Amino acid sequence: MSRSSDSRLRENKIIGLDEATANVEFTTDTLIEQTSRWKFQTCSVITIAHCLQIVLDYDRVSVLERGGEVESTTHNSF
Repeated sequence: MSRSSDSRLRENKIIGLDEATANVEFTTDTLIEQTSRWKFQTCSVITIAHCLQIVLDYDRVSVLERGGEVESTTHNSF
């Protein structure tokens, strides 16, 4: 979370997260997700995720394959 905290202190408008909760247990995963949503609510967040649950409340989701977009949808279309 320190890298995320540094980003917030600098008031970045775009935040990149690469599988932010990949190797943590459920309680820590939940805490990280809640904190990220709260701290970065005014930012554009680009997340690399392998689990749909992580991006369920995102405004837009794109599925990439071999470097290209194969699907793009809004949160309402899940």
